[in-house]
Amino acid sequence: MRKLFLIITLFLAIILGLILIYNTVLNTTKQLQPTTQPQLKEVALEGILDRALVLPTVATATDKEWQRYHTFLKTRFKLLFQTPNVTWQRFGKYSLVGKWVGQNSNLKPIVLVVTPNTYQMREDSSIVHQTSKVASISLFASVTKMLENGVQPDRTVYLILAHQPAAEKQIIAALSVSKRTPYMILKTGGKITSNGFWELNRPVGFIGVGNKSYYNGQWLLKDSSAKIEQVIEDFSQKRITITPKDKVVRELIDYVGPEVNFSQKILWSNPWLLERLQSSQLSSNHITQKLFGQEVKYNILKKNSTSILQLQWTSADGVIVKGRYNPLASYKGFTLIDSTLKFTRKNSYYSSTTSPAYRMISSTFKEIYTGSLTAPCRVQDAFFEYYAAISPNVYYFTPLSFVTNPSTKEEKEQNAIQLKKSTQFYYRLLESTIKE
Repeated sequence: MRKLFLIITLFLAIILGLILIYNTVLNTTKQLQPTTQPQLKEVALEGILDRALVLPTVATATDKEWQRYHTFLKTRFKLLFQTPNVTWQRFGKYSLVGKWVGQNSNLKPIVLVVTPNTYQMREDSSIVHQTSKVASISLFASVTKMLENGVQPDRTVYLILAHQPAAEKQIIAALSVSKRTPYMILKTGGKITSNGFWELNRPVGFIGVGNKSYYNGQWLLKDSSAKIEQVIEDFSQKRITITPKDKVVRELIDYVGPEVNFSQKILWSNPWLLERLQSSQLSSNHITQKLFGQEVKYNILKKNSTSILQLQWTSADGVIVKGRYNPLASYKGFTLIDSTLKFTRKNSYYSSTTSPAYRMISSTFKEIYTGSLTAPCRVQDAFFEYYAAISPNVYYFTPLSFVTNPSTKEEKEQNAIQLKKSTQFYYRLLESTIKE
């Protein structure tokens, strides 16, 4: 009887092993290859980076400082702002919308959104994020070059320099009034990484196709001696389990899984059997933690001997939270207030990874970054749902990886190369999509 049991066990193990190998062998690449060889356009960018980066575009920048940045753009890209083919409109104080009118009004327009905002550390004034500003320069440089080459689009192209939330809402409302569903909305976001992701030694471009979920809440802190900042820091460090049940996580696995070595490929090719292992690796990898993990933003209102903590908790978990929920329940001294408060999940919006627009973004990135891969991810942007209301094809991608505050000659040279590649990306993307 024991011998029979061992034979059956061995037989089942062999069958299971064959199934694992069979699924792994069938899990072939889903990466789209560029259909054409890149014909990269040279764009004069000498000196532009050093000049742009010293101009303050932080949220607290003064009107005068923002005006200096606008003056810089209008001077450096004079043709773009003076040609009658592109009309400009200002929203709020600092946001700009340029409309490059296409020759065929029946074609759906393209919307390109860049955010020139940079961010500062709380402790000092050092700039820690310049990537979006560099992307805005790249976009303007690419369109200027197309105008110099006499290019006339068939589709209308909207160039949006978005800054203030209120102004961005106005811009989206203005786009919706036109009643022309955009062919594609591409906003800065996503990520490019060259290492640290599943042992891949190739650049990976993560294209944002969906937003994260977020929850808003208020807590009354009765004990003023408690250190709110320490509690928030502890809460922020708590790891959120990332599972393949999330649609975008599942697609990321489908796109990147076939590209890893065979032993890893077995893991990513059999979700029905190895979901626990998949979830463990997703939750421990610092790239997927950044793309699908949690972020915490908070504000503290002092009121006599008490404090009110306003918290926005963002994650890409797959749990729909209904009714009252208290993620700080384990911390003593915090009382959830506002009896009508409900935590709502906002990540039901996502764009297709099989649409022509996504394929074009992916293909263009691979033309510029030879040997690279692409994969979908989730982003944190409160405006995703508003853009999704006017177009089914909303994507987030910043086509460069930028070293902030470069200290060596090599880092400065690398930044110059990234600016050039980013400009080539926007040029090729427009070249491929503005014609019928």
